[in-house]
Amino acid sequence: MVPAPTEGVQATTVVGRWKRRCTLAVLLILAVAVGSYALASSAGRGDDPDGPALEARLAEPRDGFRFAYRARGTGVLDCVLPNRQLEGTVFPDGTVVLTTKTPAGPGTAIVEADAVYLSAELFSVDLDSWAWLRIDRADVERVRPQLTRILGADLASYVAATGPPPDGNATVAATLERSEAQPIVPIRTSDDTLADGFRFVVEGDEAVPIVDAWIATDGEIVRVQVRDSVAGSPGTPAPDTGWIIDYLMLPADATAPKPPTDAVATTDEALAELAPPMRNGCDLKIGREPADPNL
Repeated sequence: MVPAPTEGVQATTVVGRWKRRCTLAVLLILAVAVGSYALASSAGRGDDPDGPALEARLAEPRDGFRFAYRARGTGVLDCVLPNRQLEGTVFPDGTVVLTTKTPAGPGTAIVEADAVYLSAELFSVDLDSWAWLRIDRADVERVRPQLTRILGADLASYVAATGPPPDGNATVAATLERSEAQPIVPIRTSDDTLADGFRFVVEGDEAVPIVDAWIATDGEIVRVQVRDSVAGSPGTPAPDTGWIIDYLMLPADATAPKPPTDAVATTDEALAELAPPMRNGCDLKIGREPADPNL
């Protein structure tokens, strides 16, 4: 599941050349794509003993970071919907690079302030015909339905967003303004330390989303998980819904790639004829998604 546009906390984020209003999505309705991410404050925390403690530990938001996104759900969804898992890098200048595995090989999207570049591997095309497709920023919103059809709702939400996504620290800081924090079971990180967990039940939205976050000893948020509540039982996570994002540090010497010089400008007519790469079979595992408590 991906963030969906919804009323929520808001704040203006400035990253490099982009000064946009982003929207953190908290409604978890399958197959809904988002236009942008929102971060903002609209309600007070109230009497929340864990909120101030978490806020005091929380590191400042980062302009540059890496992340790994995966939509939750059964293996059936991975077989029929494209690009439900992806990795991303947000560079300090606001450039976002997204990579995903496709039947044609690794697919790449480069999202800049002026344009979006999509590699041929993301489409069912002859890879010798062209290597990159360019969509001007002014045209992205108009062709969003086509992008969602071809790329899938998850990848398309990042490609069509009007600014770079927030890091985990910014996401949790905004959620603290909307909901109380309750301790949950910690997870073990890749360096074998424990990251403390907190849960937020975001009241006021019809779906009553549940946001889980884990904070490392250095104050960095290492994972955010968002799920819907069970119908009629706010605060009880619905199985096989939502998404998980793991956050990683960006190397200090990392620089954003330059736009491809051989990109082909697209037209609405050409985009309408494109499709995602065809799968040759699918390794389908029946049953509920397994638990994945650790990084």
